[in-house]
Amino acid sequence: MKQQTFTELMESYNDALAANGLSVTGRIGKLQRCAVIVRRHEALGKDKIDDRIIADYIREIGNRFNAGEIGEDHASTMRRETERFIRFIKTGEVKPLLP
Repeated sequence: MKQQTFTELMESYNDALAANGLSVTGRIGKLQRCAVIVRRHEALGKDKIDDRIIADYIREIGNRFNAGEIGEDHASTMRRETERFIRFIKTGEVKPLLP
């Protein structure tokens, strides 16, 4: 996939989710979760996805779950959506992930 700005990346991801039949409501939730990742990158001055930032985010999800701040279902959803978004960035494809 060619290098895109984060705005272009989010637009492309939205289009890909729509092409895969996700409703507007379903896309909004996924895009909001991905926006957290984008904001973290922007706050650190990054213009492309950084694996260390992603790893920190995944680790934070685990820490929040272990601290009882979020439930298992929510933590799993957050991790799956992060994986789906990263797969899209790397391959340009949106495929359902197994739970």
